[in-house]
Amino acid sequence: MIMYLLKLNIALILLFSFYKLMFTGDTFFSWRRATLIGMYFVAILVPVMDFSVWLSNSEGMTSIANEYATVVLPAVSTSSQGGEVLLWELVVLIVYSVVACVLLLRFLWQLVSIILLKNNSQSSYICDTEVYLLTDDEGPFSFLIGYSSIQRGIRAMR
Repeated sequence: MIMYLLKLNIALILLFSFYKLMFTGDTFFSWRRATLIGMYFVAILVPVMDFSVWLSNSEGMTSIANEYATVVLPAVSTSSQGGEVLLWELVVLIVYSVVACVLLLRFLWQLVSIILLKNNSQSSYICDTEVYLLTDDEGPFSFLIGYSSIQRGIRAMR
């Protein structure tokens, strides 16, 4: 399970890096959305896939793997001599769980603050779009419509 989560996170990091590199400046939002959804599917499937057949059939990959094993990987002998051994998988699982819980709590806190902000502000209509007028010194934000369309609606009302 730990190895699956580790492979999944590595795949997500690589795919999101590719996404940021390739799609940062474009305005094709439907393509961007499809790419993000596709990246989740690929990241979930990659750790489950078995590449051993492809690697064993390719002579180049076999020679690279053998060279890597002889040059990079040292020969290590281990023995347990009565000391306690800390299971690294358990440590990784605990760290991963703590980070996931912190991020989940942060998300829930932001969701609750947005709901409270919506409930505490007055609603109005600009160009047949319902907007909520903020009472505090908060910056405007929008999830579905652009800021420029709101600006045009406010200018049209004046």
